[in-house]
Amino acid sequence: WEVCMQNLIKEASILARLSHSNLISYYFATKSIRGENSGCSLSKMKNNHVYLGMELMQRSLRDILKTNGEASYTYLIDIMYQIARGMYYLHDMHIAHRDLKHENILVNIVEKKVMNKIVQYAIVKVIDFRIYKIEVGSNPKSIENNNIYGSTTYMALEVLKNKYERMTMCSFDADVFSFAMVCYKILLKRDRFDNCKRDEILERIERGERP
Repeated sequence: WEVCMQNLIKEASILARLSHSNLISYYFATKSIRGENSGCSLSKMKNNHVYLGMELMQRSLRDILKTNGEASYTYLIDIMYQIARGMYYLHDMHIAHRDLKHENILVNIVEKKVMNKIVQYAIVKVIDFRIYKIEVGSNPKSIENNNIYGSTTYMALEVLKNKYERMTMCSFDADVFSFAMVCYKILLKRDRFDNCKRDEILERIERGERP
């Protein structure tokens, strides 16, 4: 329980320092305490839980890709560009995301009238700034940790070490690789290793296979 609390506090501390149009906006953090009113009108709030108030978005990029199969390349390239802007800002703040994937990208679809025609465009936000995000400093060298972080399908070779038992905490380069895999998913509507089990994916990553 204490670890979970520390994770949320860490996420809030990271979010509070970030401000970019392509990152999710953070508003507040509140803790519900047994027998006390937290100040929120959420009657279902659980006791002794920390809640983060963040920007409300419509849906994930994953949902968009499922329901918007006929989207133009201009539309898709704009989404990729906005993701890149958010990630560039994170790296400029010396923060590695470490789990960039289409589930961690939220999208609002906005309609605008242009020359008597309704045009849809996307507002894109990168999310998920939990404990496994790291500040790599101005010199993005790796440090070691006993856990594998990130999602297998989007994982770079740099993340794996010693038969998956240890990992090198990814530098900016691993985020760039994950971004490339997100772009692959956006353009082709499929993952790089479809229908492969996790162990097989890890082996193929270690061999340096590409889509």
